[in-house]
Amino acid sequence: MKDSISGLILAFGSFYLSVWFAIMVEGAAGSLGMFLSFPAFVFVLGFGLGINRMRKHTIKEGKLGKALKEDFILAGWLGLLIGIILMAVGYSTGEADNIGGGTAAALITVMYGYFMGIIAESFVKS
Repeated sequence: MKDSISGLILAFGSFYLSVWFAIMVEGAAGSLGMFLSFPAFVFVLGFGLGINRMRKHTIKEGKLGKALKEDFILAGWLGLLIGIILMAVGYSTGEADNIGGGTAAALITVMYGYFMGIIAESFVKS
């Protein structure tokens, strides 16, 4: 467990440090706050756990972490599809001004899905 926690701190620390460096030093557009989205987090967490719960009877003994990883990643990709659909609706109604922000908001679910999946697989041993 100690290795998992130190690995989690190292992973998130290096992620945020590299994003901070890209924004503050290299001059990339955006901010660290763009990587935080409560609705995207709730969607991936809730949908991933829901998928996992629905197929719990098919998960073999000792494979819960791997199954959670797959389900969180799937939830992230489904969030991307939902985001693209919402962007397409906005584009077809003439509200194409914020296509870049909509793309970023749609992609954040994929990132959350991979992060949550890796964390779940690392911490859930049963």
